[in-house]
Amino acid sequence: MFITAGISSYLMLKESYHFTFENPNPGSKADWNSTGTSRFLFSIASISASYERDILPNVAIGIEPYVKIPVTGVGWSGLKLFSGEPLSQ
Repeated sequence: MFITAGISSYLMLKESYHFTFENPNPGSKADWNSTGTSRFLFSIASISASYERDILPNVAIGIEPYVKIPVTGVGWSGLKLFSGEPLSQ
């Protein structure tokens, strides 16, 4: 068993956004694109816990649920990215 933690940075070479609105929004932009490079240093923290079990002398099987937590916003809109893996489905 072990627990890991880390932090990730993003380097975006290009960004492209498409907006959809639930209600009509006249005059609003529907798209935004950028070919400029954007950097988002230390923007996502990661935490995981793992359990492994040997099934053969050189083979192990394990599970490792994880969660990624936004530290800062990413991209033009400052999106708070969040992802994770459930323990069971």
